[in-house]
Amino acid sequence: MFLSIVANEAPLKAMNLDPENTAIHNYVPTTQEFEFIKELCKLLKPLKDLTKLLSGTNYVTINHLYPAVFSLIRYEYNELNFKYDQIKELKIELERLLSKRFKYVLRFGLFQAITFLDPQYRKFEFIRVFLSFCKIF
Repeated sequence: MFLSIVANEAPLKAMNLDPENTAIHNYVPTTQEFEFIKELCKLLKPLKDLTKLLSGTNYVTINHLYPAVFSLIRYEYNELNFKYDQIKELKIELERLLSKRFKYVLRFGLFQAITFLDPQYRKFEFIRVFLSFCKIF
């Protein structure tokens, strides 16, 4: 729904300028509200991508779970910066809840072992810090 609002920002603002369109006037977001919605979409996009990956029609094996969750919590959310305090607080809460929800994946060595034994992930390509560490040597 938020993506639809953002995608239709220009038409909504144009409809709001029409004096005969009084019914929509109270429902079109202000410029500040549009900015807030865009930040919210930016925060929710990685979570949407993870959800699509884990529940999509493509076959996802267990070895994809650890790198996907690890990357989302440790890297993708850490790289996002926001202007609004409410979005910053929501980001922190999402990180906490995801860490709690997937603690068995992040802490249970079996998921790490499965990932590390898979030739697709053997080089730890999903861990950027490790890659930069490897470049030093």
